[in-house]
Amino acid sequence: MTKYTIDSSKVKALLFDWDGTLVDTEIYQHKAYVKAFKKYGLKYPNYKVHCNIYTGNPTDVIFSKFMKDKTTKITLNKFATERRKIYYQEIKKGVRSKKGAGQLLTKAKNKGLKLVIITGNRHDMLKRVLSLSNLTDVFSLKITAEKYKKPRPNPQSLFLATKKLKLKPSQCLFFEDAINGIKAAKAAKMDYFVVAGVVPEKEFKAIDNKIKVIKDFTQIKIV
Repeated sequence: MTKYTIDSSKVKALLFDWDGTLVDTEIYQHKAYVKAFKKYGLKYPNYKVHCNIYTGNPTDVIFSKFMKDKTTKITLNKFATERRKIYYQEIKKGVRSKKGAGQLLTKAKNKGLKLVIITGNRHDMLKRVLSLSNLTDVFSLKITAEKYKKPRPNPQSLFLATKKLKLKPSQCLFFEDAINGIKAAKAAKMDYFVVAGVVPEKEFKAIDNKIKVIKDFTQIKIV
């Protein structure tokens, strides 16, 4: 297994996607969409399609994309409330962080690096899930869905983070598990790692054949 070293004299901030990257919650997000749409007689795509197309986007964007060619009448507010209720029931089963995530965050914090979450979740949802996880809240900044208008692959959320941190994209590293997130990092000219999940490695390599893929955070060392 390849090991990677982060030089804290050059890298000043670590940015993380949340679902599927730091914590194994993307499967719960998917189940919530499946069950919520099923209530209206609609079949939401399988997990792989969800991860390739929808993951990382806020509920309103996913709802709009999925409902674009549908004739069923559903209001966004009613759907979002139903989906959130189902999601909260799902995460009660347990929120597990990726292997080595806690240790990496602690090491990075001790080295003086800024730690940031960038997510398509709203603040209240992120707060609840973080409280259920085994991760300590050591984050300097949380960029949640309310704070930006253009979801990934648009780099707006990444630029918002660098602006608030007063850093250049070249001083940051982004960890992501989805295609759209990697496209956003490339657009922002920010270095990145893929945290392996359901999306095959070859699909990331179609974007960048030199892409760095890790199975978990034990492969990262900070000096």
